[in-house]
Amino acid sequence: MSARVTTFWRRRTLVTTIRFVVLVVFIIVMLFPLVWIVSGSLKPLAQVFEIPVRWIPDPIQWWNYPDAWGISGQAEALNYHLTTNFNTNLINSLIVTGVQVVIRVLLCSLAGYGFAKHNFPGKEILFILILGMSLLPLQIIMVPLFVIVKQLGWINTYQGLILPTAIDAFAIFFMRQFIASIPSDYVDAARVDGASELGIFFRIIVPMSSPALVTLAVLASLESWDAFLWPLIVVSDQKLATLPLGIAYLKSLYQAPAHWLLAVAVIMALPLLIIFIFAQRRIIESAAQTGIKG
Repeated sequence: MSARVTTFWRRRTLVTTIRFVVLVVFIIVMLFPLVWIVSGSLKPLAQVFEIPVRWIPDPIQWWNYPDAWGISGQAEALNYHLTTNFNTNLINSLIVTGVQVVIRVLLCSLAGYGFAKHNFPGKEILFILILGMSLLPLQIIMVPLFVIVKQLGWINTYQGLILPTAIDAFAIFFMRQFIASIPSDYVDAARVDGASELGIFFRIIVPMSSPALVTLAVLASLESWDAFLWPLIVVSDQKLATLPLGIAYLKSLYQAPAHWLLAVAVIMALPLLIIFIFAQRRIIESAAQTGIKG
């Protein structure tokens, strides 16, 4: 018996070790680009593309950040800050991301509630169509969407930037899956007490769906904050450009130094990284609960 126990624990230790090694390899592969960007943003320009890679800059140039943002005299060397205003780009990104997150969380959770807790004619067909829409990338519907936006006169406007991509089919599916896992007894009891459907949604469904709502808000923030293709198509006025467009303008028009571009990229990534760190517990909780019931 002792020999079998020893063999069992040896195999278990070996499996655990292999899993740990594989996990470490995946972490290194995933963190490599991020570490390289942060390191490059602190280097002198001559060290950015050195082979082999110098991970620790020598010297560390903290002033790359104000230089890249155009708030120091060094930026005058390229004169890019006169037309590429990252403060304006930041404000535009905050407006677009904030409004899109609010719209997506509110409307997609309402739609998910309807699919999860209501019966109506054509429900299954409509849900299948929404699932099909989630498989279509933006590139496929981009041309007809642009034609509609142009006919509405929304080119170079905030509504053109925000509304066409505010609703997401996957978000509806995600919220439907989570809300379906909430016992229907709560909803039925509220209806018996005379609560309206909106009252049930905001007083019962929303509090019980907070992990999914936080997760959806984080995912929507990530998608909207990093969006490049649709803003590039619908916006030609640099006054409405978001941060990704501002970086593209900086690179294509002025050939800015690589370490400045990396510094702006780090600044752009920080808000989402902070949001994810604080919301990760809710994200894990929603992912676990969503898989309970299909």
